[in-house]
Amino acid sequence: MTTGGPPLAPPAPAPSWNRVRQLVIAGYGATRNLSPRIDSGSENLSPDARHLITLFDPLSQLAGSDVLMGRQPASKPFVEIFQNLVRQVLGPELQFAMTVPGIRFTVADTDLVEAIDLPDGFRSAAAWMADLCAFWCEKKPDLAANANPADIHAIVLIDEIDLHLHPSLQRELVPRLRKALPKVQFIVTTHSPLVLANFDANEIIALDRDRDGNVRELDRQILGFTSDQIYEWLMGTRPMGAAMAEELRKSDNGAGRDDAEVARLMRVSPTTNEEDAGKQVAEFKEILKTLKR
Repeated sequence: MTTGGPPLAPPAPAPSWNRVRQLVIAGYGATRNLSPRIDSGSENLSPDARHLITLFDPLSQLAGSDVLMGRQPASKPFVEIFQNLVRQVLGPELQFAMTVPGIRFTVADTDLVEAIDLPDGFRSAAAWMADLCAFWCEKKPDLAANANPADIHAIVLIDEIDLHLHPSLQRELVPRLRKALPKVQFIVTTHSPLVLANFDANEIIALDRDRDGNVRELDRQILGFTSDQIYEWLMGTRPMGAAMAEELRKSDNGAGRDDAEVARLMRVSPTTNEEDAGKQVAEFKEILKTLKR
């Protein structure tokens, strides 16, 4: 049946795979490995799949590791953009150097070392950053020529983003990444209160349940929380070590240290050593005797 009107417009086509393949979507699992061995397990995968494989296969190597390990020559755009990203995110803790035969690093002004010889935290962070930069150079060579990390627009998933990093760098990591990579949408997991304290409450999904079995929703900001407060309020974990809690329990049951020893332990702090704590307890006991007279 036809009408006298104009023909109906065809439905809008679904996004083609060609358009999807232009996107930069990278994922890095908690076992994002950087190894001197050649990974042949994922060589038959597409480049796009290889930049996500460590999320699903804990034995896979990062797709960009061949360049970082010196098995493939590093292009000028990659070297420059990676160097800039390392400087903005990991400097001054980690310094980048281009030498013969390839990329080297220094930690705290030590000797030059290969990426494989870096401490675990720096090796993991440098590895995923190098992979992202290599991926960006593959996908967007024209923009990559500017060597500006702020040009990178991507979706990046990182499991345990604070992996093996010193607490001082955990505290700084998220603000530095936001500044260096403003066009990147990060989806990350972490157990670090120092990392969590850098997120707005609306950015956090707590992967636990309330008493009714519903996903827990945060009803307050935690930007001003201390690490101890995040441990206790958000993670349900007491900041005090379990060993001290056990000492208190045994003391209460009359099977552990006596009251004076427990009191001395409780007085030890970053500003009070054991000897001073013992003196304080002794002085307090003398005050109590005076009050009882």
